[in-house]
Amino acid sequence: GRTEMCKVLETVKFSSVFAQFNATRAYFGPANAEEYKIDYLKNTTIDHSKSSRQWTYQTCAEVAYFVTPHKNLKMRSELLNIDYYRNI
Repeated sequence: GRTEMCKVLETVKFSSVFAQFNATRAYFGPANAEEYKIDYLKNTTIDHSKSSRQWTYQTCAEVAYFVTPHKNLKMRSELLNIDYYRNI
């Protein structure tokens, strides 16, 4: 859960961004790139085993939380910009 993830991040908090990324990836496992594609996110078929679409909807529509790349610290693709979220 959240406590375990915080413990993982505590071990690398003064490390490079890459070390933090690798620690997070090791904890959660590799991301599925297919789940970031607009066609995937536009698919309205209900599938309880896949949560990317629901999470994206909730964060965009209900919280207005658009995760876009920082202009200096690129931890996300520059393709994940405001236009990306508007198109889903």
